[in-house]
Amino acid sequence: MAETSFTFDSGQAQLFLNTVTHFLQAHPLESSIALVAASLGGYMLRRMVAPAYYPNIDGPSSKSVTFGHLFDIFSPESIPFHDELQDKYGSVCKVNGMFGMLNPVFTAKHMKSLVAVFNAIAQDMKRSMIQDIGSAPGKEIDMLKWCSATALELVGQAGLGHRFGVLEGVESPYSIAIKDFFPAITKVIPLQAFFPLFYNLRPTALQRKLAEWAPLSSIRRIKEIIDVQDKQAQMILEQKKNGLANGPVDIDDGKEPHDIMSILLKANMEADEKGRLPEDQLLGQMNTLIFAGHETTRLAVNFRFFIRYILTLLL
Repeated sequence: MAETSFTFDSGQAQLFLNTVTHFLQAHPLESSIALVAASLGGYMLRRMVAPAYYPNIDGPSSKSVTFGHLFDIFSPESIPFHDELQDKYGSVCKVNGMFGMLNPVFTAKHMKSLVAVFNAIAQDMKRSMIQDIGSAPGKEIDMLKWCSATALELVGQAGLGHRFGVLEGVESPYSIAIKDFFPAITKVIPLQAFFPLFYNLRPTALQRKLAEWAPLSSIRRIKEIIDVQDKQAQMILEQKKNGLANGPVDIDDGKEPHDIMSILLKANMEADEKGRLPEDQLLGQMNTLIFAGHETTRLAVNFRFFIRYILTLLL
């Protein structure tokens, strides 16, 4: 039987690449639409043919191949759906969609080690508020500002082992981005079920271009905020890596760090190659930790002060 031989001509390959590059430059919009359509088609095909990760866990049937249960979870009328999950499937069930993972380290022992950090930040908040009031009797102060600054410092030191200095009046692009993120994200909540589709688009540079070309200013602002967060997270991650490489010592007080990121990073460095998280996931966890911790703490403290004020008026 005669063997068929294939020869690789580098000149033809270069000509093909030049042709493709010229077409992309000449037709950027059409090329972007084609890439989006191809990526969505590949994502949907993979969803349909790939085996289930947890075949033995029961859950509600998915109404959409593309979105899974995302619309059911995030809909303003989703309370009956959540009640059904608890009543019908109990404490564990399977839902379809795009979800992330944040390794928990919120054990009682670890939280106890952070009490000293919380105490010190509370004292800093007290001193800053007293300084803001000054000698003016009956002066009104903006508690929303102080609660937001305190929450950012709490989650920064306890979560990342990083001091932002916002209680001392230091405003950085990162602290401003953190404060602007929630107002910006609330403007695009009706579109959040579409986010997983764009998340799976490849190459990643296409996602950034689509965000830059978005007609909504809130989406463009979210991209700017994410860029600032990513830059700051990379800087903190490098500091953490260097600190752990030189020994588990905290720069501020010379003791072993107890922040969540140091514990996660140390465990990740000690894990085997198969179970180790890649750097992009570590960066994503850092930004998720900051956003979730800042917003929940800020809102909880603000609401506590509001309830106290209401009770004062009623009693």
